[in-house]
Amino acid sequence: MATGYLRNHGLATSESLRLAETNVIRLASEQIGRDLYRQVHEITFTPLSGPAVQVIAVSDASSLECSMSDVVVYVVQKPPE
Repeated sequence: MATGYLRNHGLATSESLRLAETNVIRLASEQIGRDLYRQVHEITFTPLSGPAVQVIAVSDASSLECSMSDVVVYVVQKPPE
């Protein structure tokens, strides 16, 4: 979802990133309902050239479905223009 956000906002494309080098760290996970959790992840994308692209992604998940809500993406560090 975060890659799609970057693509839709003209910040990066799948071809401009080294997706195999993507680093994801779960910052928080809180139970907000029966079998429903709010998760916050820091995602760092490595581009083919230039500095990393870093986002925070917030979404709700359950044991049955990893995306129970829309994913909210906050860009922390974007590539230079």
